[in-house]
Amino acid sequence: PALTRGVANGSLALSGCLTSPDGSLELHATDVGVDVQRIESIDMAMAATGGVVRLTQFLIVSGDMNVQATGDPLYKDGGIRFDVTAQNLDISRLRPWLGDRTPDGLMSAEFSVAGPVSSPDVIGSIEVVDPAFAGLAFDRLRASTIEIADDKIKLADIILAVGSHQI
Repeated sequence: PALTRGVANGSLALSGCLTSPDGSLELHATDVGVDVQRIESIDMAMAATGGVVRLTQFLIVSGDMNVQATGDPLYKDGGIRFDVTAQNLDISRLRPWLGDRTPDGLMSAEFSVAGPVSSPDVIGSIEVVDPAFAGLAFDRLRASTIEIADDKIKLADIILAVGSHQI
């Protein structure tokens, strides 16, 4: 994805030695263009001390959609740990990157990522309101538990609902 527009303000502070610096980064961006999509605002705050990185704020807002992430610590001793939530994400807005077969629907999701940087475990859930794909449409799709670990994806259950009927 290419950044095509926007205004950014930020600050970066570094101290200590070059092999293990301490520091902080704060960023606020508005009217951000990513390829053909527009994002109202992005806010991020991170800090590093003694080789430990903390993500204290990451927030993307565009209309009713928001994506948030936190990680305290985000990185420590070769491992990562962070939580991500997305609310009211219009999946069709991903079409420029996913192609013509991108599904439709309004998604909410929560994921936790933890483990070694090279192969972290991912556990989460998603719910999509009014999902549609290749001519099939439903009222709701829900995967209450999704686990990604050891190059495998495990789904505990998937519920498709139309009216009062569920599959």
